[in-house]
Amino acid sequence: MMLWLQGTADPIAIFTYAVDKYLFEVLAPVDNGKVDFNKLKILIFTIFIGAMIGTVEASGGTRAMVARVTRHLSTRSRGQLGAWFAGLIVFIDDYANAMIVGPSMRPVFDRLKISREKLAYIVDSTAAPVASVFIGTWLVAEIGFIQSGIDALDGERPAFLAEMTGNYAFWASLPYRTYAWLALVFVFLIALTGRDFGSMKTAEAKALNAAADANEQNENENDTDRDAVGRRWWLGVIPIGSMVIATIALLFITGYQGLSDNVRDGLSFSNSSGIVESLGKILNAAAADDALLYAAIIGTLIALALTLLSRACSLDHAMSGMMNGMQRMFAACVVLTLAWGLSQGSKDLQLSQVAADTLRTMEANGTFDSVLLPAVTFIAAAIVAFSTGTSWGTMGILCPAVVAIAARLYGNMPEDQALPLFYATIGAVLTGAVFGDHCSPISDTTVMSSIASECDLGKHVWTQMPYALVVAVVGILSTDVLNYVLIRHYPKLHDQLGSLTVYAGTAAGAFLLMLIVFIVGRKPKLTPVAAGV
Repeated sequence: MMLWLQGTADPIAIFTYAVDKYLFEVLAPVDNGKVDFNKLKILIFTIFIGAMIGTVEASGGTRAMVARVTRHLSTRSRGQLGAWFAGLIVFIDDYANAMIVGPSMRPVFDRLKISREKLAYIVDSTAAPVASVFIGTWLVAEIGFIQSGIDALDGERPAFLAEMTGNYAFWASLPYRTYAWLALVFVFLIALTGRDFGSMKTAEAKALNAAADANEQNENENDTDRDAVGRRWWLGVIPIGSMVIATIALLFITGYQGLSDNVRDGLSFSNSSGIVESLGKILNAAAADDALLYAAIIGTLIALALTLLSRACSLDHAMSGMMNGMQRMFAACVVLTLAWGLSQGSKDLQLSQVAADTLRTMEANGTFDSVLLPAVTFIAAAIVAFSTGTSWGTMGILCPAVVAIAARLYGNMPEDQALPLFYATIGAVLTGAVFGDHCSPISDTTVMSSIASECDLGKHVWTQMPYALVVAVVGILSTDVLNYVLIRHYPKLHDQLGSLTVYAGTAAGAFLLMLIVFIVGRKPKLTPVAAGV
């Protein structure tokens, strides 16, 4: 489009310009004569995360962690809670989560007569939501997408984003990832109460009335094997824990080193407000790409060393697992690279300026309210993710543009009003992508969850979608709509609540979900015929 407008119609010139500008220059841009390697560091970090996961899987560490959780699961409620907790502890990557928790929990669910549809739902709902809010393969990508939007502002940054970085915006937006938090809460409520509704209730009733596939002897053998495997849980906990600790430590170290002497002298840890402000300044200046890259390398080396020292497997098997883990990250690296290129293209075409000007015009005409931008963003991200089947692709497409739009749209607001709405918009695009991905039958995590759980894909989508829709609607009502009502109709109350509004809304959403489970949900029951047998 750009070359055509400049009078160049040569298809070869257009193709070579696209490769040079939106592939090579995106991966290694030159700024003031110096090459920026940040995006290459992100790709290498992603590959090393895969290497660590593959090594831990080869040593049996991940299976041991899950076995440690599942060996005492004797009731239907405990079985579902065990799968939920296993999904939380395998937080490093959504693919690894699905492919580890699904097969590990499948025999437990069969023994307890819990449906494969329920297992696929729990696996899917603790894969992407957990990976999107914890330290793992998603972290640097999400920070990079946010930073791309901030960089697109160039010299047009509003005052409230003068010192903002993608790293700081990521951490500040965590409370606003409403769908991700409520999805985890809803899975916990469903597992704890044993209540279901809709097509999931039908699937649970069928599973409860079905005859057990394995006899008691096989169950006891499986329990014994699971206990034996679970003894090496530390092969998974130590490498992953080391990576998390190293990430946090390096974030603070690089952040402190990145501060000027004047800012360092002004840090205060004497009271709670000073601690929060000082930590925010340190994280804002942290080199997240360096911290995560070196933490991933540390985790990989520790995983390999523990595997060899414990003789959990041979060096050949460990290296094979490491290479398989790296290969699994190739698709993610492709998505990241193309998303960065698309983001740069959107920046060059000035799409965010056009969208922001359009929304300002609509707001002046009374056809749009900027306070509703987070809700609109969530819906747009959900539609794109559902249509494309990729949450990462959706984040890469929408996040840079949405960040720039929100910055320009809220530029004239006071900082205490603009920042929460800005963070809410970031949270909306990131979790809207997760929600749309959950509902999409062509999503990779949806397909992997059904495969790992040995559940029919159509049944998985059909049983999971009502739960995902309920969580999404409750999330929008309890946060974005509540925030709109308070700002427009009860401004004094909103000012009094301040930053607590999102926490109060999320708590209200969790309570509303609990009411829905107890009012609408029912426990599956044995049919008279099955009971007589």
